Amino acid sequence: MGLENLGGKVAVGKYSTTKFPIPSSIVFGLGWKHCLADCHNLEILADANYYFHNELSASIGAEYSWNSIISLRAGYHYGKLIPNYASLGLGFSFKGINLDFSYLISKKECPVNNSILIKLGYCF
Repeated sequence: MGLENLGGKVAVGKYSTTKFPIPSSIVFGLGWKHCLADCHNLEILADANYYFHNELSASIGAEYSWNSIISLRAGYHYGKLIPNYASLGLGFSFKGINLDFSYLISKKECPVNNSILIKLGYCF
């Protein structure tokens, strides 16, 4: 459980004088992890966001990981503020360095349709 995007209004663009509210929300999440064998894990996660302007969104996903090195992911997001989309992902972890690829699938008119996300991170 947590709070996200707390703050005042922000201007979008260098010369913009119009300010927009940040979509503040409270987040609830659940997860279940199961060891299938010595080096095979399955994790199922779900979360829900309540935005303070009376809107809800929810996500559910699953991740299979082998030896904590390679991960395969699939999920679905439902909402109005951020439109509905499905996602597929692949991740690699080695010596604290994480590389993740995600592909978002939605209706053709949705702005996130056919988006590819790449994340590089380090775990301390």
